[in-house]
Amino acid sequence: MDVKDGSTARFWIDLWFSKGRLIEIAGELGTQKLGISRDMRICNVLREGQWRFHRCRDRHIQILVTEIRTFQLTLTDGRDEVLWKRGDNDYGTKFISSEIWNQIRVHKETVLWSKIVWFSQGVPRFAFITWLAVKDRLATGHRSQRWGQPQHCLYCGEPDETRDHMFFACPYTFTLWLKMVGICLGLIQIQTGTLHCPQCCPDHTTA
Repeated sequence: MDVKDGSTARFWIDLWFSKGRLIEIAGELGTQKLGISRDMRICNVLREGQWRFHRCRDRHIQILVTEIRTFQLTLTDGRDEVLWKRGDNDYGTKFISSEIWNQIRVHKETVLWSKIVWFSQGVPRFAFITWLAVKDRLATGHRSQRWGQPQHCLYCGEPDETRDHMFFACPYTFTLWLKMVGICLGLIQIQTGTLHCPQCCPDHTTA
């Protein structure tokens, strides 16, 4: 928190003190011991360069008061601003979701298949399902057996429906993959009621 005139920055709740939020340091009883309400603004506590605290015999509160008095804070003209952390010792007033996400997420090396799953203009629902498939976390029949709900392959009837079977070993999906890859690579051209592979067999068509 960048405190300027102190009219919006809250003394107890906002993060303006170097050691953290005062309400978390002093506790809820600190508001009573110092005579400062929970929503009090800094400008109401710091007047003419002096902190206005009630006297308190609590040793913990006394130490906190001493630290606050030695904290360098001078009210100036201008509005208080919320600062967002962008990096190590780097703060800014503008909220940028990508930078905030990089601060809170667990950083790991980028996997080779990341661009296949996550890319701009991609449909989040499809990307999530693809991610589940890559991590082998789809609700296949093989996994549902652990939950007491066995399920066979809906395409060919295979009793042990695993991820690898569903995408590659199943006769139905295996044939579908061959045709889709052929179309994407230009090996197979779609004609009326037929599939034609000009590179492999230019004079042959299959229904």
